Amino acid sequence: MAKKRLGQNFLRDPGTIKKIIASLKLKEQDVLLEIGCGTGALTRHLVGKTQQFIGIELDAGLWRKLSDTFRDHSTLFLNQDILALDLESLRRNLSLEAIRIKIVGRRNRW
Repeated sequence: MAKKRLGQNFLRDPGTIKKIIASLKLKEQDVLLEIGCGTGALTRHLVGKTQQFIGIELDAGLWRKLSDTFRDHSTLFLNQDILALDLESLRRNLSLEAIRIKIVGRRNRW
């Protein structure tokens, strides 16, 4: 169940998922950061498509499920608020200084 206090609104529509994936124009050498992975509806289509996948999920329960589900892939899931993430520090820690990071996230309607 979505937690409205966290702004959760889970993506479910297959057509929307396909449009998002197509718009990203992913390449194997890309680094992809997904904001608000939620239940993984989009995540499962993105993991393994790029050299590195980074998922940000504020909900600790969902973060644990995502980390467990995709632990055998080249992924990093962080349990934190995207607004508190120091992206430059993350880039340095992952040795991604010279790599452009593509970011995907669903915009909530307020």
